[in-house]
Amino acid sequence: MEEKKSITGRVTTLEISQQAQNDLEDIYLYSLQEHGELFADNYMGRLDQAIKSLLQHPKQGQNQSIIRTGIRRMVTSHHAIYYRITHDTIRLLRILHQSRDPGRHL
Repeated sequence: MEEKKSITGRVTTLEISQQAQNDLEDIYLYSLQEHGELFADNYMGRLDQAIKSLLQHPKQGQNQSIIRTGIRRMVTSHHAIYYRITHDTIRLLRILHQSRDPGRHL
């Protein structure tokens, strides 16, 4: 879990669900196998930057309440980060390839 103070002094907490953690591991292993270590490390770095940007701008993702109430989506490269904001916490729910149907996986 990572914490960061916002401009207002409020603490924003990032929580990563077990499913999202599994998604990250699967993305890394697939990238490593298909494209090599350098690509996998760079791609994971881009995902990490996108996730960290949510701490500064939690509402940057598009509202996805049509899928499930309170869910937002931020697209980065070939993946979409699905998350929910509650009070001072951002909870990552899933990180899915854009070709996957989020309605089936959320």
